[in-house]
Amino acid sequence: MNSFLLNLISIHFMENFVKFIVDYIENKEIHGCKGWNNQLTGYRWSTKSGIDRFSDGIQRSKDFKLKTQRILNSQENDENWCRHCNEIASWGGMREISAELAKEYRNSVIFLSNNDLGIQSDFRALPINGDRIATASKIYYFSDPLRWTIYDSRVGYAIHQLIFEYSKYLGVAPSTLFQNIPFCLPESQTDRRAPIFPVSKCYGYEINAKASFIWASYLHRLISVALNQTSIPKPDHCFSASPQWELPHVEMVFFMIGDRNWISPKINQVDGTLSNSLKKITKDTDSSIMPLSGVGQPISCVSTNNGRFVKWGKTQFELPNSMINDIINNFFRDNQKWYYLGASMNNPIRGGLGEYISKKYLMLTPRHASAIAAIMVHDNLIDFKGERPILLRKII
Repeated sequence: MNSFLLNLISIHFMENFVKFIVDYIENKEIHGCKGWNNQLTGYRWSTKSGIDRFSDGIQRSKDFKLKTQRILNSQENDENWCRHCNEIASWGGMREISAELAKEYRNSVIFLSNNDLGIQSDFRALPINGDRIATASKIYYFSDPLRWTIYDSRVGYAIHQLIFEYSKYLGVAPSTLFQNIPFCLPESQTDRRAPIFPVSKCYGYEINAKASFIWASYLHRLISVALNQTSIPKPDHCFSASPQWELPHVEMVFFMIGDRNWISPKINQVDGTLSNSLKKITKDTDSSIMPLSGVGQPISCVSTNNGRFVKWGKTQFELPNSMINDIINNFFRDNQKWYYLGASMNNPIRGGLGEYISKKYLMLTPRHASAIAAIMVHDNLIDFKGERPILLRKII
């Protein structure tokens, strides 16, 4: 299927997801509150100067945007820009930003202001800093609040739960949705935002972090457009001259609903026995598999309705059957050919399984190929030989 058709399918799927979210939040009671306007007017954020309500948040967005533009346009010195970044960080309750990191954020803001990024972007090639994404996204947001969202643990957790609810509505596993988007969760300082299905953390995965930020921004823009096409009353406080829903309103609603889990644990069954299995996975020795090198941490697998949940040392990820089928059919094309494993994290062999996985599934790295290949050998799907390098071939 060509890229144009894939793009159309992706856009159509996003539109359906957006329609689901608009209806879900309007009609679902979340944390004792139901409806977009009620969630928005309930917005509260504690700052050093007091409590920000939603109207204060809109005005602060306007003020920070003007200040950001003034500093960039006047090309004030690095010290002033760093001070500005730390003013935003202080408002957001984030730790101090170094002068070096502030420079990287400034370069990112300039790039974002000059480029129209979409969800089909090559996230690895984007010169955007995704380090400390909860902090970085606040800098990016205030540079243009109508285009970029704040992507912190609360906003990320709201999206996380909405993906779960949408997957339940469709009757599929969450892992089957948005497979080409490396969705990750920013770190949270509270246990109220524990993942309800396996998902990568943003910390240590900068590519995933900036991709999640761009995707979340795109999602929030689509939601604001969809809200304006409904009969839901429009907010008075906004950037536009007349009342309408805008990205900052959507971000504030997600901030409110993402404070904690609103989904009953008893319905967390989309991935079969995954929730209970996660508790015992470290004790599950029957399904342990060694890497093909014969050394290193054993690989533990827990079966789900959709495939497996894999734990390999500190690495945890979901391995759906659809990914295994894709590798068999689209990577191992030649039944007679031996292919490189190529699982080096920093320098994977060109044309190897590690490179294929990291390019096709952006939430994974070349290193994940070591675990995936070992599992496929264990299942008698592929054979292997050699040590350095390790070679793989499909079993006919």
